[in-house]
Amino acid sequence: RDISDRFARKGLDRFANIPWHRGKTGAPLLAGVIATLECAVHQKVHAGDHDILVGEVVHSHVHQDGSPLVFYASGYKQLAP
Repeated sequence: RDISDRFARKGLDRFANIPWHRGKTGAPLLAGVIATLECAVHQKVHAGDHDILVGEVVHSHVHQDGSPLVFYASGYKQLAP
């Protein structure tokens, strides 16, 4: 949760003091996570003052067992088994 909150903030170096490595696509991947997904841009949709990027997964890896944390409806939730 701490890392998620950090990456949601503006105005700081989000990767400072966070272990990471480059994935097969060159994307930065965080160490110690449950799984990684590397995507290529499949579609870009302009919506109001935002662009929505739809990604196509080109590489994925499950690193360890665990309970994923998701952000939904303005809060963090655990997925049910």
